[in-house]
Amino acid sequence: MDLQDASEILREAQQRAQHELRISRPPAFVGWGLVYLVAYGAIWLSVRGQQPYQGPTGAALGFVTIFVLAALGLTAALVRRAVTGVGGPAARQQRLLYAAFPVGLAGVFLLEAALRHAGASWGVIGVYGATAPMIVTGLIYLASAVLDFDWTVFGLGGWLILAAAVSAFAGPHSVWAAAGIAGAVGFWTAAALAWRGR
Repeated sequence: MDLQDASEILREAQQRAQHELRISRPPAFVGWGLVYLVAYGAIWLSVRGQQPYQGPTGAALGFVTIFVLAALGLTAALVRRAVTGVGGPAARQQRLLYAAFPVGLAGVFLLEAALRHAGASWGVIGVYGATAPMIVTGLIYLASAVLDFDWTVFGLGGWLILAAAVSAFAGPHSVWAAAGIAGAVGFWTAAALAWRGR
């Protein structure tokens, strides 16, 4: 075996390992687009006729909580399967990145409670409740893009932040529909770009 043959074998082994360890982003993006559409749509349906705005119903929040937890569990299982046995700095970076999401959401919900305690109206709480989780998600995707040098993920993170900010102008009743549709479009566009880039 000469040096060129050995180099080719190493290259093929590296590509095979990267393929085995890679989380298939397009299906995950399609799934999370559906999660945004269904979850935000369920909340929009529960608030659209309220005069004045009083927030999502308990049934809608219960459904969304169960639906999102199931999606998070499935995502965690897919990620765990892809990185089982992987160690080192890259694995620690990924674990920290995934830990940032629940920490960010906890901050969102605590701030929402603080806003309500400070006398913010239900309308303000509604706009905040629809957009703040999208901003946290967008920031985590931006951080992930920096770690992975992935422009598609960077674009998705930026889109989610921009979509949340623009959707906020729709007001407490319509922000849920606007943000859900914009979030789904962002995830599905990222899925198409990731598939095309394979």
